[in-house]
Amino acid sequence: ARRTYRAIVFGDPPKDRGTINAPLKIDHRLKRIAVNPTGRHAVTHYKVLERFDGKAALVECDLETGRQHQIRAHMRHINHPLLGD
Repeated sequence: ARRTYRAIVFGDPPKDRGTINAPLKIDHRLKRIAVNPTGRHAVTHYKVLERFDGKAALVECDLETGRQHQIRAHMRHINHPLLGD
């Protein structure tokens, strides 16, 4: 079963929808989950639902895999971190 979540991200994603296919692993130095080529397979599909003057966007994220902090790490990876992160 797929899980769908909504989040507000910083900035204005250039595409209305996209797929982030990037492995995730704990980065002990940064003390957080991050994209790492030696990490576990993780896929997030996202769709922009609303844009807020180029400063932020409401996105819907559909998780193909369910890794810890997957949305947070994947959106940071494409330079649109979650608001409040």
